[in-house]
Amino acid sequence: MTLLRLEREEHHASRHIERCEFALAPIHLLGDTPDCLDVQGGIRLLSHICSYWRAVALSTPGLWTALSFQGSARGRRDAPALVGLWLERAKDRPISVRYDYEGGLEGTLEQAHVAMRIFKLLLLHRNQWKEAHLHAPFHMLAQTQFGSIHAPFLQHLVLHDPDIDFDLPWSQIKSYTGPFSPKRNSHIFFDATNLEDCVLISPLHFPNTLAPIVHQHLRRLHLQASSMVPDTLTLTALQSLRFCAGDVSDCVPSIQRLLQRSSPLLTGLHIDDFIHSDEIIHVLGSVANVAELTICTPADVVPSIAETENFFRFFAEDEPGLDIEGPVLPSLQRLDLKGLPLGDIAVRVLEQRARPPASSSSVVRLGSLTLADVHDTSTTNLVKIVKLPGETGLELDAGAVYAVR
Repeated sequence: MTLLRLEREEHHASRHIERCEFALAPIHLLGDTPDCLDVQGGIRLLSHICSYWRAVALSTPGLWTALSFQGSARGRRDAPALVGLWLERAKDRPISVRYDYEGGLEGTLEQAHVAMRIFKLLLLHRNQWKEAHLHAPFHMLAQTQFGSIHAPFLQHLVLHDPDIDFDLPWSQIKSYTGPFSPKRNSHIFFDATNLEDCVLISPLHFPNTLAPIVHQHLRRLHLQASSMVPDTLTLTALQSLRFCAGDVSDCVPSIQRLLQRSSPLLTGLHIDDFIHSDEIIHVLGSVANVAELTICTPADVVPSIAETENFFRFFAEDEPGLDIEGPVLPSLQRLDLKGLPLGDIAVRVLEQRARPPASSSSVVRLGSLTLADVHDTSTTNLVKIVKLPGETGLELDAGAVYAVR
């Protein structure tokens, strides 16, 4: 607990230093996108240094290109005027818009009126949108004819409504986060031909009767729910995949088939709600080039040592099984584990992977290990893990381990 307290104090001290350095930054350091402006509340800080810096802040359009409206603003009557002033100061620069208003019975009529005025005001500047994060009720989107907007610079899109089929410039969208629905799937996989990043926040279940889809630009795919990927989908440029394993037996095999059809260049794999199964091992056995692996267990599930040991034995060079030749993930260089208790086999595998491999081995050296929530890992095994950096040069992030022990 003492270590955690010190880490928090260090974080607060670092933030304070950043703010002080920001306030003292000389004016000649200000460029189009100065790094110091990443500090939270940067515009407010800059405009309160003195009248000279305030003039700089108010006359620099690049400082006003990110705008966020939260429905919890209690329906301030002056909110539309403030938003309009913000947009005016951004001039003709591409802007990032975040609009979050759920509506519903909890909101007053005045709040709804203010929210609608602000949304319409943002739409008037849609030709400047570069990034849009929109969480608005269906009736508001319908009244503003959102589906027919013209947004020539829009590249990054986050949506929350699962039932609307938007007529958006999908061909120019590079990143999309939102629900998946039968109405929307054709846009995501057919029309968004330049899509590079995709996060689907609802289960992906649709029939394999769709025409074959070969997407040549999608590099990162994140499935937030247990999903069955259609056997008609092929991702030739896929580099990173994040999926939820859960306990849905049909989903993991569909993920494996997707990986077998898709790019051999996949280097990153992130598994949420991890539960050990033969299907998971087959997935890992089919992606030999993966260099980064992250595994997170469900928050309410603690795997047993026996389950973890059964999983890690497939990483050892002397533990073959399931018709898999050699250890799984021979190219693994970075491993992040959350919620897994580590037994003797797991520690032995970490020791093997962290040391320089023999000349005859096809296994790459593990260079980075992050641990959190190790649960029932014995003190003896924790000591062995903590010694690895000094013995092998492994980069170890085990703050949670030190806090527990």
